[in-house]
Amino acid sequence: KGFLVYVPLYVGKRFDGFMLGVFRFQELLHPLLTNIVTQGYNIVLRDGEDVIHGHYGTIGEEEREWGQNIRVQFQNMVWSARIWPGESLLEELRSPLPNIMLATGLVLALLLAMTINFGQSARFRAMEIERNKRELEESELWMRGIFESLDEAVLVATPDRRITRINSAGQKMLGYTSDEIGNVSTESLHVDREHYEEFGKRIKAAFDQGKAAHLEFKLRRKNGEIFPGEHVVSLLRDNHGGTLGIVSSLKDITRRKAEEEELEKHRHHLEELVEARTSEITTINERLRDEIEERIGTELALRQSEFELAEAQRIAHLGNWRWDIASGAIEWSDEIYRIFGFAVGEVEPGYELFM
Repeated sequence: KGFLVYVPLYVGKRFDGFMLGVFRFQELLHPLLTNIVTQGYNIVLRDGEDVIHGHYGTIGEEEREWGQNIRVQFQNMVWSARIWPGESLLEELRSPLPNIMLATGLVLALLLAMTINFGQSARFRAMEIERNKRELEESELWMRGIFESLDEAVLVATPDRRITRINSAGQKMLGYTSDEIGNVSTESLHVDREHYEEFGKRIKAAFDQGKAAHLEFKLRRKNGEIFPGEHVVSLLRDNHGGTLGIVSSLKDITRRKAEEEELEKHRHHLEELVEARTSEITTINERLRDEIEERIGTELALRQSEFELAEAQRIAHLGNWRWDIASGAIEWSDEIYRIFGFAVGEVEPGYELFM
């Protein structure tokens, strides 16, 4: 009979397996009890009717007269131990009764203390193993839950870029099941070999700088469809700096690219409209400038003509006037004012001034 001890093994925080220890009671107790406790004594440990450990010579009067029993509980097992002095020990003792009883009690106490200590240590180890197991299971459940609940596709690969895990979003995006894509090179997801090698160069350049790689790169689905993807690729390392693998998150940016193309078309069309409108406004401005220049020229010519007429009237002492019959308004030239002895604008022209 014996017991098993499981010890979990981790690489960093990643569970990497466990170590199993197998302990047989006979082999474990024999060196302890033989070398420490049983010098000159006989001991028998039983689990029910089965003898776990026995160290004794002949069973005779000594066992019946001096034998002591002790009940030992270990985990969910109950053992019985019987110890009595050997014949050689009895011959060496001068005062047999008190010394033997004292020695027997000490041996039994030591045996009990060792058994209790052994049982507690084993119980603590078992509790620690069970706690680690629960924590590992809980951590695994949390990680699996988070991994599967992400909207983005997530792939985990070996350092040589062979896929080991893919979440549900990744399976839906790429069209592969986890069984189909497991241990498959990521080259199968790229457009061609050239794309695969270029992708590797870019992520290596980022890894060499201790950074994650942020890329926009086209990929190929299982059905052969090519689509644009946005990648964030990180290198997984252990506590000693060793490379464990690669994790890549992926977004399908087909819709975003289509929207960007549509926006680019609208921007280009708007630029064409602005250019056409600018050309139209330029033409209109040129026409307006020509018209303004023509009107300014006409106005200057008119003013020059009026000036020449006024000057001619002044020299000839002649004037002219105009009468609007409908409104009754009368306008005088400057020389009319002078002929009637008024300054220009001094009076309001009227028909009665002619009389």
